Amino acid sequence: MKKGFVFGLILSGIFLYLAFRKVNLKDLKMAFSQAEYIYLIPVTLLVLFSQWLRSYRWGLILEPVKRLDQWTLFSLTSVGYMAILLLPIRLGEFARPYLLNRKYGLGLSSTLATITIERVFDGLTLMIVLAFVIATVPLPKWVANAGIIMLTMFFSLFVLLLSLAIKRDYSTKVINGFSSKFPHSISKRMIHLLTSFLDGLEILPSLRKNVFVAFLSVTLWITIGFIIYLLFLSFKFDLPLIAAYTVLTLTALGVMLPAAPGFVGNFHIFVIIALTLFKIPKSEALTFAIMLHFINVGLIILLGLIFLPHNAISLSKIYQIKQVVTHTE
Repeated sequence: MKKGFVFGLILSGIFLYLAFRKVNLKDLKMAFSQAEYIYLIPVTLLVLFSQWLRSYRWGLILEPVKRLDQWTLFSLTSVGYMAILLLPIRLGEFARPYLLNRKYGLGLSSTLATITIERVFDGLTLMIVLAFVIATVPLPKWVANAGIIMLTMFFSLFVLLLSLAIKRDYSTKVINGFSSKFPHSISKRMIHLLTSFLDGLEILPSLRKNVFVAFLSVTLWITIGFIIYLLFLSFKFDLPLIAAYTVLTLTALGVMLPAAPGFVGNFHIFVIIALTLFKIPKSEALTFAIMLHFINVGLIILLGLIFLPHNAISLSKIYQIKQVVTHTE
């Protein structure tokens, strides 16, 4: 885990160096001074809406395990996404399962399964968006190759999760057979964890709910792409809407790599790569990347801080979430 954290820091450092390399700071200052900040009002509203969409979608996935009101879902989602930004190597993904375990006694495995479903739908949606981008914009070959790899991974994981959920009895039998090869204490623990994980997959056999979750996922990422487009207007970039989704998908690929907390460096360099495809000068592209990163990270962290008291947890406790990885239910 420590090696992964160090590697992420190194990689982020390299990307951050490449992002700022040969950029005149005076050009950055000028670009910031010329931006029209009135667009930050609708951008902020859409960021809040996208967070609401995330929480509503998660509530639908979580419903078979625990039905929660929308305010609680929004609160938990805000703290959870803040944790993802603050903690290394995506350990923040354990924040929501940890909070649900503390507040309601829910098993970590079952709630982690709902997070896994959420991530699979996000990944599949982004790869579909990337396919439209590739069909429209001449991108480097490595982007298409990375997209194919990621699509294969997310689709395979979806099929696996769906199979486990539909064939619940068979999955349980396989789990029991596999765990029997271990000592009784370990076997009992494995059965509990894996069957609990299956509990979190109960939404998947429902075609109607799957379609609705897919619709919410598409709406979410269309909204995030439109946020980027509004920032184009703020910086007076004369770019088509497809350019916003190019920035979105390339940045999404970039932050899948190991990174420092907040995806610093990875986020910036991939925004620059995307914008330079549309002939935006590097200094302006970096300015845009800094602003987009500040909005995404700043607002999400602010929301998380606001909802910390509601979840009876302190910021220092958030940094101890890594202990959840070895937590026993």
